[in-house]
Amino acid sequence: MVYEENNNENDNEIDVENLLKGYADVIFNIWRMGKNAKKDYEINEKRMYAVILKLNEFIELLDEVNQIPTISFVEGFSFDSFKKSIEDKKKSTEKSLKPLKDLSKKYDRILKILSKNGFQIMDYDGKKFNDGMIIKVLDTYPDSEVEYDTIIETVKPSIFYKNKMILMGEVIVAVHEENEK
Repeated sequence: MVYEENNNENDNEIDVENLLKGYADVIFNIWRMGKNAKKDYEINEKRMYAVILKLNEFIELLDEVNQIPTISFVEGFSFDSFKKSIEDKKKSTEKSLKPLKDLSKKYDRILKILSKNGFQIMDYDGKKFNDGMIIKVLDTYPDSEVEYDTIIETVKPSIFYKNKMILMGEVIVAVHEENEK
């Protein structure tokens, strides 16, 4: 094995720009996973709330039916155990959201840590679009529902380190279109 001595001083220096680009890729993946987890949590929380309301209504209806003396249940049917099984289902339904909720909280914590260490993540969802923004527009489409050109989806956020852009954001824009009457 031949050992070559290299006297180049730059070999010992860290390539900060490439390091920051690597961090940007990692932060982008964290952002994407966290954003998806938050969105899934919010969607499922709404669905879960609707299911829990229905289960509560069903339990109330069962209580009302149980109070009517002329109604008799099939032999061997236990009203109390049936009601308890529904309440158990309700509790397990509520618990099923816990992993998504925990992931969402951890994502928020990671964003705070990144922010404290000089990183800033710009998510543009719902923001007004203007031509002076330093972001890449991947797609546009006319939309009469928006009052002004609006970013409807951040495909990739802009990431800054100490106010210097290290990753350019990518977005999809809904372009205001006048209603034709």
